[in-house]
Amino acid sequence: MHQLPPGIMPANQVIYHFTHAAFTLSEFILLLFLLRPPAKPKWMRDLFHIFSIAFLSVIITVYAIMGATASGSTVMVLQNLILLAVAIAAVIQLLKSYEVFIFQLPLFWIIVGAIAFSCMELLLAMIPSNGNGQPQREMAIMQSLVIVIRSIFFIIAASTKIKNPAVKHTTRFKELRY
Repeated sequence: MHQLPPGIMPANQVIYHFTHAAFTLSEFILLLFLLRPPAKPKWMRDLFHIFSIAFLSVIITVYAIMGATASGSTVMVLQNLILLAVAIAAVIQLLKSYEVFIFQLPLFWIIVGAIAFSCMELLLAMIPSNGNGQPQREMAIMQSLVIVIRSIFFIIAASTKIKNPAVKHTTRFKELRY
């Protein structure tokens, strides 16, 4: 969970912020490489790998120098922007295949969940914080709802399976990955 209400915040907040940053970064890495561009053309995949590794090394360096609490919001906004761009590129690639059975692909639902999550997180990041306790509590509730919505899309992706063998062949699902 991105933010815990103050009543259930752990006593050692430094460890909480560190683990939150570590798990958020690992979730970002997994989603980033799940939505990576297809193998053709190879230069595009290589360029994606170079930029993603460079960005991840910058994030790890920022966390090591400034700490997870000092730079958390800026890094989260950058992560959501990159995830949104990669998800939009992946849905465009998926739509270029001219498939009628796009709703039967688990990748489609993962992409929709990533786009919804990134957009809502970016909208929540634009809301100014004035330091009062009440807006922070409402922000924590909204972030929890955003996570629930994304989880619903991921559950739909996990429960979706390609039912018809002809659909597997027409979607060229293996060609969308390596």
